[in-house]
Amino acid sequence: MSPSERARYPDFSCPSETQCYESLGITQVKWRPDGSEGAGTEPLRWTSTAFNADYQAATVRFHYDDPHRRRSAWGDSSYRRGQRWLALAAWYQPYPWSSPQQREYAHEVRHALTTRLWRQRGF
Repeated sequence: MSPSERARYPDFSCPSETQCYESLGITQVKWRPDGSEGAGTEPLRWTSTAFNADYQAATVRFHYDDPHRRRSAWGDSSYRRGQRWLALAAWYQPYPWSSPQQREYAHEVRHALTTRLWRQRGF
């Protein structure tokens, strides 16, 4: 990573001179200086929890609804709108649709929700 590229990341996200975390915030919005990920999200992705959550929800909704056939236009013949768990898993990996990685992510989310892994004892 060049010094000029590193300078575009918030200091706290760079544990070393050569490495910076791309995903930040409560929903881990990914951003890259070259604009290939999360264009327009910096710095709100890490300064605003509300923005971070709204951005993630809007992205999932995009994959679920396929507004104006914009998601279909990606040329992924396996994509089908209205698949709620795959739309959620698209947050992790949007392309290709229904990949093994995407299905595994959806499975892990469903498992966490079913078993309530976040629940603390005594409540």
